Order: sequence, then structure tokens, then C-alpha cells
Amino acid sequence: MTFKSNLSELKSYISKAPEGNRSKIKHIIKLYEDRKIVNIKTALNATLLLASTNKNTIKSGKADKAYNNIVEKYGEAQPITGRLKREAEALRAKARKRAIIQENSKEYLLDVILYIKNTASDEPSPDDTAEVRQHKKRAKAYGVRYNDALKQMFAGQLNVDIKDMLYNDAHYFDRDHNGKRSFWSIIQHHNTVLNFLTKYTGRLLTIDKDAKLTEITNEDERDFEDMAFILMTDLDMKLNWEKFGENYIVGILIKKVHDVNFEEVPIYNRRIAQQRDTTKISRRFGYITTELDLSQDTLKEAIQYKQYVKDECWINTLYDFYGDNLLSDNKKRNFISRSMILEIIGKTEENIKEGISINDILPFFLRNSDCKFECLINLIKRF
Repeated sequence: MTFKSNLSELKSYISKAPEGNRSKIKHIIKLYEDRKIVNIKTALNATLLLASTNKNTIKSGKADKAYNNIVEKYGEAQPITGRLKREAEALRAKARKRAIIQENSKEYLLDVILYIKNTASDEPSPDDTAEVRQHKKRAKAYGVRYNDALKQMFAGQLNVDIKDMLYNDAHYFDRDHNGKRSFWSIIQHHNTVLNFLTKYTGRLLTIDKDAKLTEITNEDERDFEDMAFILMTDLDMKLNWEKFGENYIVGILIKKVHDVNFEEVPIYNRRIAQQRDTTKISRRFGYITTELDLSQDTLKEAIQYKQYVKDECWINTLYDFYGDNLLSDNKKRNFISRSMILEIIGKTEENIKEGISINDILPFFLRNSDCKFECLINLIKRF
């Protein structure tokens, strides 16, 4: 049945209904006519109860209950035509928001310089001090203009991930979601995050009026805060910012923006990666320790592994662990020499310098019973 025929059927019950229920039927018809009641059965069932002259039906109160339920549910409802339009617009807005997030959820590598206020700038003749000369020399080295109101306190690269501004984590941001607020502030005022970063590439962003030489505007403060949250998606910068940034950093200079495209970066495979380097020391490293040779005159000499062979990290490691037993020159039984190791792992003196992978070294551990327990304990085969 059509909408008009449904209305005609509902109206046909008005004259048949008890006098006290006719206005209620008209109200239901109005709700259906305004498209607030979508289903004709809902309106018809209530109308039939209100139009009934059966004494038991009237006495049961079912009609009044059905009417009250409909008024409560649909009285303030939005018309279906407007509701569908609004729901469609909400879906489109959600899709637009998703597209904006996808377009801007990228990683960038930023060459950054951070500044604190130069308290020495208020002293007489600061140009004569060695500290000022040092800061001028440093500014020249980084290719930036020296500003005597500021003092450089950090220069380096930060790996920022814009997704961390959106999907807030207590590890990165406080509970009021300032990172998310900053993201949408950037989109609102600059269209894209890259536009925002480009705007301040090679241009000092500061909240210090002595450095800017003009009054600090609301836009300056807003952009400084938004830029700070971008920088804080780099974990090291987040931790350091909490120590020295919030109350001290007054200037940010983006020297260059590098777009990080991980699709072009090959996936790292631990099993086949050729390991070579043995020159790293153990500062902030959780798996090795660096013993100092206190008989040396300099720190550089004290931390050197003189017994290590360059570009042979696995062989050096074997001698670290088994040099006093399995690989010892004094071992009389089941002695294993360097040439035997190379034969077992299928390497030569020529190609060993290219590196040794876990897959390469695994036959050595599986072949030698003395190493099997060590192999299982250290989960070498897990990879």
C-alpha cells in the first residue's frame, strides 16, 4: 500500500472510535504523516486499540498504554526524511575524517634545532664572551642565523609519527588528548600536517618576544604547542621534553623534512641478516657489558676489544663464550679450530668478512653437543 492509502485507512477509524480516543488517533496519524513513525503497523496497531469499542479492551487499558508508549518514543523523534539525510551526512563526514587521518598519518624524519632563552643576552657586551662566540660558531655550522636572544640546546634528527597524535596513549600524552586536539588544530588551520611542517621549515617558531622582535600572537602560541606535540611523538624527545622542554624551550626550528616511505624499506629478517659489526660498546644496551681496561691512558683505548677480528661478530662471540674450553688451544679432545668453524658454517676467509647470519652459524651449535644446551637456553633457534 502507498503512503496516501495508509493515511486514508488510519483516518477511517476516527469516526468509529470512542469520543475520548479520537484526538489520540489524530495525534498518531500526525506522527505518521510527519514521518516520525516509520512503520505503518506501529501506527495501525495503536489506532485499532484506540478505535475499539470492546468493553474488555477498553477496561484493560491496553489502548492508553499503547498510545503513551508511541508518544514517548516518537513524540520528539526526528522525521525520517531529515534523519536519513543527517545520517547520510554523518557517514560522509566520518568518511572525510577517515580520509584526512589516512592522508596525514605518516612518519617524517625532521632535522630540528631547539632553543632556550639566552639569559646572558641581558648582560653588557655579550659579543665579547666565549659562550656567545661558541653559539655563533654552532649556528653557522648548522646553517642558521644566530639570534642573541636564544641559546641552542638541541640539534638532531627526530623520527615523528603523526598517528601517535591521533591514537593517544598514556605513555605519550596526558588524559585530555592534547595530541588529538593539536592534530585537528593543524588540519583546521593548515589543511595538512605536511603544510604545517613546510610552513616552519627554515623559519623560527618562537614564543619569546625578544627573539621574534614583535609581540607573540595567539597563532604563535597555538602553532608552537601543536609543533611541540608533533616533536613529542618521538619517544626520546617526549621523555626529554618532560625534563627540560615545557618550561624552558621557547624556539623550534625545522631545518628539513624527510618523508619516510616504509614501502621502499625491505623487511628486516633476523635469520638471514649478515651480522658483522663488533665495534659497538654497551652504553644503554641491555644485552652486553663493556669491561674497561684501566691500564690504558684514554677511554677510547680502554673500551677497545683488541682481541676482536674486524667484521666477524659471530666468530668473536664464539671465542668470548667458548674460548676457555671448546675452542681453547689447550683442549686435547674434540678441539675445534677456526678453520673447522669456517668449514662447518660454509664460509671461507674471503667471504666471512661479508657477515654471518643466524642461519649460517646454526649448524655449528647443532653439530657440537657441548653447545646444544647453550643453544636452547639462549633460544638461538627460535628465530
